[in-house]
Amino acid sequence: MPSPRIALTLGDVAGIGPEVVVRAWNETALHDWCRPVVVGHPDVVRRAVRLVGVPFEVQTVARIDDGEPAKGTIVCWNPTDDQAADVPPGQNDGRAGQAACEYLSAATEAALAGRIDAITTAPLSKAALHRAGLFYPGHTEILAELCGVREYAMMLYLGGGDSGFGIRDSVFRGQGTGDRDQGQSFSREAQPSATAIESRKDEPRGTSRDRGPGTGDRGKASGSASEGARRSAEYSVLSTHATPPASPSSSLKPQASSHGAPAPDRRHSLGVVHVTLHTSIRSVPGLLTTAGILEKIRLIDRFLRDVGCAKPRVGVCALNPHAGEEGLFGDEESATIAPAVRAASSEGIDATGPFPADTLLKRACGGEFDGVVAMYHDQGHIALKLVGFNRAVNVTLGLPIVRTSPSHGTAFDIAWQGQASGAGMVEAVRVAALLAEKKCGVRSAECGTEAGE
Repeated sequence: MPSPRIALTLGDVAGIGPEVVVRAWNETALHDWCRPVVVGHPDVVRRAVRLVGVPFEVQTVARIDDGEPAKGTIVCWNPTDDQAADVPPGQNDGRAGQAACEYLSAATEAALAGRIDAITTAPLSKAALHRAGLFYPGHTEILAELCGVREYAMMLYLGGGDSGFGIRDSVFRGQGTGDRDQGQSFSREAQPSATAIESRKDEPRGTSRDRGPGTGDRGKASGSASEGARRSAEYSVLSTHATPPASPSSSLKPQASSHGAPAPDRRHSLGVVHVTLHTSIRSVPGLLTTAGILEKIRLIDRFLRDVGCAKPRVGVCALNPHAGEEGLFGDEESATIAPAVRAASSEGIDATGPFPADTLLKRACGGEFDGVVAMYHDQGHIALKLVGFNRAVNVTLGLPIVRTSPSHGTAFDIAWQGQASGAGMVEAVRVAALLAEKKCGVRSAECGTEAGE
């Protein structure tokens, strides 16, 4: 059986996408896992090859499934015009936003037609999309519209398994600083074995709107902010491995522990799903509904079962400090969150809470929970990025195709300077190859209970 054919889209060509794609291509393991093809402008790829300093030929093909990739030969398919070829580095440009969307759209259509097996996307800029008149929050909403789905989620996945380097290790390793205009940036030299770049993921002030599929009016807002909060979720699984594994699935082994007794294994993985995402803090209480919270509990429970966790343990965060202190600091816990937890429990889901977020996330990092439901973006993100920043992969759930991406952003502040690491892109391709082989989702990721228990 041939290895899966995976499209690597360049993303925003003004950012680090082209560099990390070329660096990933230079990894021998990547070619053991899949047959990659780059989707983007070949001249941009050639510039990135010169930047990285590798002796690669860039072979242009007429169809995405043409050509035979090799470590020394980058197969490149350009589905659009030359508008991205002359985009200056390190700044938002509508031409780059338009090209990034067209690369993604063409790759998605090819995946839907069965010409490729998966897509791994380099980061794009929301601001550049908007300058092109494409009013999407990012990749996820474009993909959902192209695939005609209304229930979907962006999952951050980071597998530990046999590496022996996980949450507890990453807490104590230097993770750097440098929060710039485009987000935290980590150079290849400073973090040679980890994802090098983190670009800010927040939307501009205000609430991201849901985009309905199949409207034929791409990028136009439809639906309310509450609908967007209801239909999408961001899921994060944390742990790391220091070097690429020998095979796509070699770092995805279950780890056993018992409920109520944190597992001593350093490689514990943790998933977090967020009820609301890119919205203002003051809007969060109004966006929370019992139905929406229940949906996220079901979502994380279902995913954990899909990845081999037979009995997922889900902890649900409170909204207010001290879980509201019996109503002294707000009643969302008793009025909105607790009913969702009870409803989930009545369905057979091992969900408990609401618990104060500060202690719940500490307990979860210790292995007491397999998944956590956070009420808003920073409630989950701050804790997770503290303990496991270095390595994470986005996986879009709910699509009929496989799509992954590194968790970092465009990092305009170091773009085209030869400083970016390809480690995140390599890991994203590895997970895409695994998912493409499984076709029905990851089956053996770490979690707190052995599959089949």
